Amino acid sequence: MEIAITPESFVVFLVFVVVVFFVYKALKFIFRLLMVAAISFSFPWIVKFLHLPIPVNADLHTAVQFMLLGIALFVIYEFWHVIKAILSLLLKPFKWIFRK
Repeated sequence: MEIAITPESFVVFLVFVVVVFFVYKALKFIFRLLMVAAISFSFPWIVKFLHLPIPVNADLHTAVQFMLLGIALFVIYEFWHVIKAILSLLLKPFKWIFRK
């Protein structure tokens, strides 16, 4: 079997690398989101177990509310990091230009 390096094979390789990178990032995001959801869901029972002075009902309705709040805060947190990274990349040339 002969492997030839052609422009088409190079493009296929680049697409492969990009797909692997994005799938890895997506799976990492989903795993972290599931962890946050599970921890947020169990928060009312953790408060009850630790006898913290927080008036929280340890029922399913409250747990789902905390889970949704945790998911929303996590998504906002991740979105902020994406915006911050994009702005950092866009402003990097100005840092090089205006360096003393």
